[in-house]
Amino acid sequence: MRKALGSDRRVWFVMACWVVGCVLALGQAHDPGVPTELWPPIGIGFVGLTLLWDGDGRPGRGALVATAAMAAVFVVVGLAFSNPPDQVLLMALLNLAAVWATTVIYLRVKGSPGWAPRGARSLASIAGAAVLAATPVSLLGGFSGQPALELTPLTLWWIIRSSMFAFIGAATFLTFFHGDLSRWRRLPRPSRTGLGLLVPVSLACMYVVYLDPDLPLSWFLLIPAVWAGVMLSPFAAGIHALMQSLAAGVLAFTEADRFSYVGFLPSSLIIDLLLVASTFITMQIALLRDERERALAAERAQRRQADAQSTLLGQVFDSMTDGMMLFNDGALVRHNPSARHLLGRPLPARPAEGWASYLGLSSVEGRPLDEPDLPGTAGLRRHRSTVTIDHDRSKRLLEISSWPISGDDILVLLTDVTNQRHRLDELSRFAGIVSHDLRTPLTSLHGWLEMAHEAAENGEDVAPLLKRAEASSRRMERVIGGWINYTVVREGGLTPEPVPISELVGEAGESSSEDSPGTLRITNHAPHLVRADRVLGRQLFGNLIGNAVKFARPGEPAHVEITSREDDEPGWIRIEVADRGVGLTPGEEELIFEEFHRDPQQAQGVEGTGLGLSLCRTIVTRHGGSIVAFTNDHGGATFSMTLPAATPPG
Repeated sequence: MRKALGSDRRVWFVMACWVVGCVLALGQAHDPGVPTELWPPIGIGFVGLTLLWDGDGRPGRGALVATAAMAAVFVVVGLAFSNPPDQVLLMALLNLAAVWATTVIYLRVKGSPGWAPRGARSLASIAGAAVLAATPVSLLGGFSGQPALELTPLTLWWIIRSSMFAFIGAATFLTFFHGDLSRWRRLPRPSRTGLGLLVPVSLACMYVVYLDPDLPLSWFLLIPAVWAGVMLSPFAAGIHALMQSLAAGVLAFTEADRFSYVGFLPSSLIIDLLLVASTFITMQIALLRDERERALAAERAQRRQADAQSTLLGQVFDSMTDGMMLFNDGALVRHNPSARHLLGRPLPARPAEGWASYLGLSSVEGRPLDEPDLPGTAGLRRHRSTVTIDHDRSKRLLEISSWPISGDDILVLLTDVTNQRHRLDELSRFAGIVSHDLRTPLTSLHGWLEMAHEAAENGEDVAPLLKRAEASSRRMERVIGGWINYTVVREGGLTPEPVPISELVGEAGESSSEDSPGTLRITNHAPHLVRADRVLGRQLFGNLIGNAVKFARPGEPAHVEITSREDDEPGWIRIEVADRGVGLTPGEEELIFEEFHRDPQQAQGVEGTGLGLSLCRTIVTRHGGSIVAFTNDHGGATFSMTLPAATPPG
């Protein structure tokens, strides 16, 4: 049995109470025609089953073993007090059936999870289950001295007496065993003064009730019941209700109990009903207070969570790099700093002239916008468009999107897409240049190889054709190399070191001479040292010298003169690369440094991607210098730039 019942001390406590309850119920001497003063077995058994069965599925072995053990104890105690065996067996069977009936009825109608009472419905379910279970026991003679199948006032009295004990015991011990004790311990404790007064007041009210049965003073039992419910936690309120009932039970065996069993509903049973009512009131008020505290705690937790979420969302809102504006019924109620920065003006709630006019918004094509054209207005609650805004002496492109949030609230998102559009334009130009510059050598390569194949079949010399195919391949290689160099220069790291300009020029010149033998003359008058990345420096001069070769005058070799001197600004070396080529078209001096830009007049028929000079500016800029271009006295182009000076080693 120990294995079946487990090691839960509460189960063994209840089993001990069952033994005591059976002794108190079956060992009392009472007058014929009246119930015994104590009948706790049904309530004790009900509480015990809740410890051994969770109410889900069928009862386990422990509940069945406990039932058998309680039946055996009931029979042994009954026989020990000289009760007739057949009557003891009948009472044991009926009382254990009432235990199970009370448990099942309460399980079905309590309306809340768990066994602990949660409110009026749970308490009423205990009372109703106790009455429904006790009624057939009383009718079938399951109580001491109650004849079977006889409907007398004693039948009602036994129902009241048994139900009273079952209700009070279950309402209190279910709270003790299944309530949220850990949370109740954290609740504020009642004042010592209140507790100190509650005990004597409860005793005084109990004394007044038993003072004179003929006076209508029984309602005094309700005074401490209300007070305890208002002041105590459900656990402490249960202790108070139990102690008050036990005190009444003790008084029933003293001379103070002068209540009689006269009439259909005698005064002694009225006290039982008042004890049920006082327990119900105490527990209901305490449970209501507990539920209120639980709801308030949940509300406080939700409020804290909402405040934390609101703070987080506010921080996210304010830290967004995109502009965000919240409108309600057309009025601006909130915006983040990015919106103020992107729009370039203070943002009122509702500008008199309308947002389009106030901010100077126009379409991408330059058409002034009207208010209904803006996302976020009544007709465009969910919309996206791109507009132009002119402020701080620069035009910017803004993508404006709007979403309805709730009711009349609309969220408007502002995104600066100027650079994005610029990059898209660059990519479009790049795609066009790439398709052109790769198609030409690729077509040539395919054509020369095809001619070489035909020549080989005819037994002709294919070497000249293969040489031309190789030239087309080298040309394609230079185009691809230019793209790779452009990416590396823009994204790679710098390794500055003291390096002579003459070395950079010499290395770059050798590479250019190999590519175009006999077409290049370099005059190097650059004795200074600069602090630069050697690889990027070689690329810089290689691009400028290669540019001079490309744009040399027809029929003449490229002549490049490179000079250096200390710049007017200390710590810098000014370098000039001058050629005698076709020169620059007026107005192109700055544009030639833009990515993918090519001189529309001078670049006709000249191979290139438009990245070379942009690459030069990037290299110089990354070293902290600057570069400009102008037409020189020979009609060619001069590129003047500055690089950091380096102290000669040693």
